[in-house]
Amino acid sequence: MSPQLWKDQFILEFGRMRLRGGRGFIQRRDGREVRPLPSRAKSSSNSPEDNIDWKWMFRISCNWRRGRCSIESINDAQYLRNSSLPSSVLLTGSLLITSLPTLSASPLVYLHRTSGLPITMSGSHRTKTPTHITTLTLDQSPPSSLHLTRLACFYDTGEFSIFSIDHTNPESSRRLISYLPQLRTDRTAPIQHAAYHHPLLATLSEGFDLSLYDMSDDNIVHTQTLSSFTSFPPSSLVLSAPTARKDRDNYYKLVLAYAVPVFPAHWSVAVTELKISSGSRTDSNSSTSSPPPCTVLSTRSTRAYDFPPGWVDESALRDVKAQWGRKVARVADTQTDGKWVVLAPADRLPSPAGSGVLGTTSSALQLYRLHLPPAPSGSSSSGSRMASATTSPRLTFVRFLHGHTGPVIALSLADGRCVSLGADGSIWAWDLEKGWSAEVQAPRHSVGSLSGSQPRESSGSSTDDDDSTVDDEESSVLPKALIGSVVFDERRIVSTTAHGIELRNFDV
Repeated sequence: MSPQLWKDQFILEFGRMRLRGGRGFIQRRDGREVRPLPSRAKSSSNSPEDNIDWKWMFRISCNWRRGRCSIESINDAQYLRNSSLPSSVLLTGSLLITSLPTLSASPLVYLHRTSGLPITMSGSHRTKTPTHITTLTLDQSPPSSLHLTRLACFYDTGEFSIFSIDHTNPESSRRLISYLPQLRTDRTAPIQHAAYHHPLLATLSEGFDLSLYDMSDDNIVHTQTLSSFTSFPPSSLVLSAPTARKDRDNYYKLVLAYAVPVFPAHWSVAVTELKISSGSRTDSNSSTSSPPPCTVLSTRSTRAYDFPPGWVDESALRDVKAQWGRKVARVADTQTDGKWVVLAPADRLPSPAGSGVLGTTSSALQLYRLHLPPAPSGSSSSGSRMASATTSPRLTFVRFLHGHTGPVIALSLADGRCVSLGADGSIWAWDLEKGWSAEVQAPRHSVGSLSGSQPRESSGSSTDDDDSTVDDEESSVLPKALIGSVVFDERRIVSTTAHGIELRNFDV
């Protein structure tokens, strides 16, 4: 079959020009999405689409839809000597990035390649007390080089470091800059979630304090902190790039999904959109009318469980009863990609005699569509109420996602695709745009190892003096047990459970 026929078939079946699941961190240079052309065919007239291997992309997408993949494990790696699961796992390009929840004077970040030993990097810790890594996040801004990206690493002390990750030569990865807060407060430690689009960094602490940092000019400046008494974990953050339209103000858009209480003792999901100024510190100094850089311009929120006030008609009453039936006793996880929101209940609600079911089962995920219409630049006083009604955000229930036969412990959502991890180790993939779902292949026997030897450190040097080393005898596993996590990209799923770390590759 000719490449054009494969392209037509791919677009007909999957409705887009690329593989679903891309997060835009860095362009791939490690796969077969683009075929190398012979020298005689290279010319300025060739477009990038002419070089795409549509047959390969069709096969990858079909494997996702059928749940067909190969499975590898890093369970026997010596860096898991304490049988502890990674506190954070990220996929970027050809690298798998992990960190361990172990107390150490200098906790390590591990860069796993498809072959060979993992590379390690350490941060700078001026507190000189044992700490551990709480979370990692990748820079989503366009990289200065096709093989470089930034990584933010957060520690239990409230410190965080920014690393430069080299995809083609991981050994040259290095630390760029570190930040130490003046005091350890609920705002600074421990950080559970973060979103990074250089120069803006947004962090969310365990106490649900949202902090913004401006990292322009190679300097980290804390610009603002927001708190909430009605928002609770679990939560997720999605940060989008500033708009590039000349007729509108440029700003970052941060979407925060979180759990909210439902009277008297249940939970639902809500979303808040924050518009954040994108000007630099130099621009703010030159004009007194411009907002400070990396500060919130406006916020707007919506909830999946929101009853209309006063008396309602029969149609509204049916909607109220439907919302009441979707409340849950606990929330295992909630994720958003800025367009879709998925909620995973943690357990089954009790059903007293004669009262019926009070909520959903633990195995059914709830899918919501997030509508964020653009706010008008201005409106008259007579039409302000109508404009507010038409531009307010909405969280609309779409359907239940049935598949798991037991509780779901973790979700990952990006680019209209959701991957869920069950307590029994099962993994399901959901295409929210097309509506299909598939149970991903489970291991039937012992699987091979990605790396089974002691990792070696990166040769790249850091910008600050740091003589601290890791002592294997002094490091200890934190008592807090990690249940599990799951992440994915266009071709891979990485899950962590009590059985260890497993990588599922759909390029088979």
